[in-house]
Amino acid sequence: MKKKVCIIGARSLVGGELIKLLLNHRYVEIEMLISDGEEEDITISHPYLRGMINMKTEKFDDQKIIERCDVVFNCTRASLESMTRMAELVGLAAKKCDW
Repeated sequence: MKKKVCIIGARSLVGGELIKLLLNHRYVEIEMLISDGEEEDITISHPYLRGMINMKTEKFDDQKIIERCDVVFNCTRASLESMTRMAELVGLAAKKCDW
């Protein structure tokens, strides 16, 4: 069974390279591409992905991420806001886990 992946900061250079790597990974499926900007086709930011992926970026929504994804990659620059978002996701994920 494939793990569903969310990439936060998908329009960044690192996000684009991660998308390219994960598209060829047999155990993952890219479920969500998160960006702070407007919803747009990911190939606008990363034209080299044309023909490889047909997805739009989405706004950050911690509840949707937790519900739909098994794994989250943070490809944003290190900042207090980025760390706060990730801490919130970890807290929500811990509540979701059945220990």
